Amino acid sequence: MTAPATAIQPHRHPDLADMFRQAEGKYFTDAEFAKLESYYPNLSAHIEAAKDVRAKETGIVGRSVKEIYTMYPYEQHHEHATAKCVRDARYVLSYATLSMLIDDTRWFEDKLLIWMKTILQAFEFPESGQTDAMREAFARIDPALANKLKPLKGKVKSIYHMYYVIKRECQQGLQPTSFRLIEPYLDLAMNVLSEDYGA
Repeated sequence: MTAPATAIQPHRHPDLADMFRQAEGKYFTDAEFAKLESYYPNLSAHIEAAKDVRAKETGIVGRSVKEIYTMYPYEQHHEHATAKCVRDARYVLSYATLSMLIDDTRWFEDKLLIWMKTILQAFEFPESGQTDAMREAFARIDPALANKLKPLKGKVKSIYHMYYVIKRECQQGLQPTSFRLIEPYLDLAMNVLSEDYGA
């Protein structure tokens, strides 16, 4: 018999904890979403949002990485840079989606963002505009983003820029309700991953 929804966070529910642990870094299957909703029917809108992200993740990440590569020469600085960039962006979206389902920003930080930030700090990231084509592409970015990037230096700039684009692609590609629910977690990722770096 299905247990009623309780005040326990979904990832701490004894019947769901293993399911959440096994889903880290990926998305629930339809059967797992159905199980979650049977325990927490109040999460139906969040579950639909998570399905929306799952369905559109490949396009969101692909477009974001393609755009960033027109402005920053990652491949000149890191081996397998494209694969790593795609992997990191997919991790952020999948963990953000789980965090949205459990309504816990601290879980997101502890499970992924602090670890990822530590890894990113070990690498150097290129400045934008190292070729004429890159400078032209950078000159076309949204003025609001340009203002946010102005005070940022070194590796901070490209990291912030990457996750700003991810957020924008989510806003443009997801259903409005889906974006509204996941937006706080995208903001958290963008800010945590790009804070407190040296120039």
